Amino acid sequence: MATNLALALADGACLIESDNYAAVPDLKSSLEHRLTRYYTRVGTGSFPPFASLQKIQLITAIEALSVIRRVQHALEMATSNDITDSDNQFLLIGTRDLAELRTLLSIIFKWGIDPLMVKVVSALLGENPLGGPRVIELDTSLEDYTLLSSMSSHLVDLLFPSESFTTVSETLISASLLNRHLTDLLRPCITLGWLPKSLISDSTPPLDAVRPRIMQLLTLLPPPQIISAIGSILSSSPIPLAHTRKICSTLLSQQLLRPQGIRGLCAAIFGEGEFSTDETPIEKLEHVVRVLTTVPSTLSFLAPMEPAVHKRVASFSISRMLSNDGTFKHQHIASPIILNILHHPFQDNHLESEPSFNSNPLYRLITLISNTDPSPVFISALLTAIFPCLYSVLYNMDQAKTSDPNLKESLRGILITWGKIVDKSEGCVSLWSILGSGEALWKLDLDGQIRKYERSEKSSGLTLITPGDFRQVKEVNELSLDANILDLYPDPVHFARFLKDIDRTEISSEIFVKLLEAYRSYKVVEEENPMRTLLYLQIIIEMQTQMPDAKSFKPAHLLAFVKHVLEPPPAQPPEPLILRSNTQVRSLQNDFDLEDPSDSDDDTPDSEIISADTEMMETCINLLLSILEANNDMSARTMPVLNEIFSFLEPLARDGAATIKTLAREARMVMTARLASTSTRPFTRGAAEDSAEGVYQKALKLLQDPILPVRAHGLLLLRQLVSPSHKLEEKTKSEIHVLVPAILSIFLQSIHDDDSYVFLNGIQGLAGMVETFGKDVLQGLMKEYTEGLAGMRGSNLTQHDVDSKIRIGEALALAIRRCGEMLGIYVDLLVPPFSIIVKSRYLPNTLRASSLSLLAECESTNPSAMLPYILDLAETMIDLLQVESTSSTIKDSKEEFEPTSDNAKLPPLRRAALHLLSLVFREATRTIYDSPFGRSVFSNSLVKRAKTTLTYIASTDKDIVIQVMARETGEIVSQMQNAMMGI
Repeated sequence: MATNLALALADGACLIESDNYAAVPDLKSSLEHRLTRYYTRVGTGSFPPFASLQKIQLITAIEALSVIRRVQHALEMATSNDITDSDNQFLLIGTRDLAELRTLLSIIFKWGIDPLMVKVVSALLGENPLGGPRVIELDTSLEDYTLLSSMSSHLVDLLFPSESFTTVSETLISASLLNRHLTDLLRPCITLGWLPKSLISDSTPPLDAVRPRIMQLLTLLPPPQIISAIGSILSSSPIPLAHTRKICSTLLSQQLLRPQGIRGLCAAIFGEGEFSTDETPIEKLEHVVRVLTTVPSTLSFLAPMEPAVHKRVASFSISRMLSNDGTFKHQHIASPIILNILHHPFQDNHLESEPSFNSNPLYRLITLISNTDPSPVFISALLTAIFPCLYSVLYNMDQAKTSDPNLKESLRGILITWGKIVDKSEGCVSLWSILGSGEALWKLDLDGQIRKYERSEKSSGLTLITPGDFRQVKEVNELSLDANILDLYPDPVHFARFLKDIDRTEISSEIFVKLLEAYRSYKVVEEENPMRTLLYLQIIIEMQTQMPDAKSFKPAHLLAFVKHVLEPPPAQPPEPLILRSNTQVRSLQNDFDLEDPSDSDDDTPDSEIISADTEMMETCINLLLSILEANNDMSARTMPVLNEIFSFLEPLARDGAATIKTLAREARMVMTARLASTSTRPFTRGAAEDSAEGVYQKALKLLQDPILPVRAHGLLLLRQLVSPSHKLEEKTKSEIHVLVPAILSIFLQSIHDDDSYVFLNGIQGLAGMVETFGKDVLQGLMKEYTEGLAGMRGSNLTQHDVDSKIRIGEALALAIRRCGEMLGIYVDLLVPPFSIIVKSRYLPNTLRASSLSLLAECESTNPSAMLPYILDLAETMIDLLQVESTSSTIKDSKEEFEPTSDNAKLPPLRRAALHLLSLVFREATRTIYDSPFGRSVFSNSLVKRAKTTLTYIASTDKDIVIQVMARETGEIVSQMQNAMMGI
């Protein structure tokens, strides 16, 4: 016997050991070389020429099984002849021989059993090209099936002694099979041994003979070993066939019924070691629960044909199992199993071929809820996890005219009930998941089964709708305003209507904010997913349309919507709305740089392109005005988000479309007035209308009115309130002084308005405030006029910036004229900034000319106050005329009217310089005649230089107006020379 064993081991060595003297280029050549040596040694056999690598591997596995069987037979014979016992087989087999046997077993499964199993399963899952059921009857599949059956049967035989099936063989080969390859062996044996008759043809040899031996083996081996092996089959990939899963579940249940079965389950899953509570994985605990529990037979009572009392009993029992009140002893075990059964048809891993407890799982859910008490906990636990699927089914039923109306309304009723009682956070998560369900939807088939389908199965609305289709649909009155032409899911109208039906303000508001955030983020990458952006936008609009009342949304959420729509791409932090202080007036100018509105692809320069964003902004600004109108006490003080919105409105009021400009300026005016009305208020409410308190309150109320003339009248009242001619008591005057920052903010907002009556009232109001409150207000105006002009920043001024500063300059000019003899108090505050602007060549000509005009206004108003600056101004004007004088005509005459042009060669700048210079020299001449000493502040060299420059300009400049002005100014200089000489 030992000789036979040695020969078998030597033959097996040929299959796994390479010849050191043979050079083999690859695995196939190496295996062919080994098989040649093997066949030469055993004296029989060969492999087919030109066989593939897989075929050579399979032949190697077959021959390895032959060697294993010979070794097993030799070991059994040796044991039966008492040469050695099972515990001392190492007397015949050494460590090297044992390693060889294990290698041969691995080859059998790796190159034989596993590839054949894949082919047979693929044949069972594939379609029969001849039609009919999927059967094993084709030549290739039949050959693989027969070979797999034979090899599996031989391997099972190795586990039992030849004379009996009552015990397990105790050889080293049997031990290796059970310890290392039990799962690999049971998988083909269970798959083929319990193969349904419908999957095999009459010519296919069944593997029923292996079934009793497998059943016997499962009774002989310990439960932990069997449970671990069967569990590995159930969790293997690819997923086993349906009948394999069913048989494995049955066999697993039988193992649990054996003595020590439950202990064996725990040992198989957790091992034999000790686990602490913290170390126990929750996934393994849940797996134990799924295995230990069985399907409740109560679910079968929910079928349509069951009596009503049975349904009531079943529903009541299941509700108790799912409740958390402790009335059901094994609730912690039954609850997840029941939920899994009820939810399974609505989950992604549901397979249509799986059997169901009920022909209509949707009917089962409705019956269960209809026959139980309306417990929020029960309904939430039952529906929350599968709500997206149920909503999809409801949507498809609403779209299909053939849907069962009773079933559809029942489904709608339970979903609305769920929406009314579900927890806010769970409801928001479930509803939001509908928007992310992608292309996968669910529907109810005619046979009552829930089926998942891809959006690709449905023709796109974009490919179906044509102009002809529109005409045809219109004729039959099937196309309504709510039609989902683009086939968006969820349908915006349907989704918004469902949110309205559940009537949960907190959930609707939360979803609304999430939509806004998603819309904002997707809008940045709109080119990647424009349909998703459109979906969010459509739902937002529908929610506003169907739920317009204040009860549907909280003001904070609506303001969040306004903020998200108006918020520009994150580039610079927004400037909050802050009222001016008496010592320092902050600018309301926003630093956002918008694109030039003239840079358009439209053929007409003045045309406006109405885009979806433009309409959305117009809508949200109107919504903002409505919110402010509906909430009289709302301001930036009570709602800080208004600070950001105020800043976001600035670029729109400056460079937006015509309609948006008007709305943005109106909103900023209302917000400014609202903040003023809620700021420091020294007055008491209910004051007489003719008192200062009444005038102030009435003016602020009028400023928030949507009608333009009414707002203008509010400005007029404020202007009268701060006018120096308004007769006020000292106490009242001091109280109004506290409101100067708020009123100043309102007037600064009004000067940006396009309506002449509004901005003229603003200019008059600012001038009146300077006259009444003096230096504090004047400092604020000068800050607004000069802010943003330092350095190169001033070269980037937009037309709106220049226009704003020019209007502030008009207010300064009016204030300067009203100062009169009191101008000397403010001259040091006015003249130096104006002089700096005049000398800054990088600034727009319009702004430099404005400063020259303001300096001329100071000179005309109070020449005595200007004496300390006369010499510097004269030298500056002469330098400007010398540097900027030109004898050529400007080619582009339109540039003269460009507010942002910095071309100093344009005529307006020189005209303004000549005007100021003439005023300076005229006043100097008058001073010389009035002075008893007849002295002048100008030196002879300066006078001579001025006269030379003016004479040159009068004869060479191409602008006729400048020639005349230079000639007149030269005459004034001549008069001054005569006065200096006493003539």
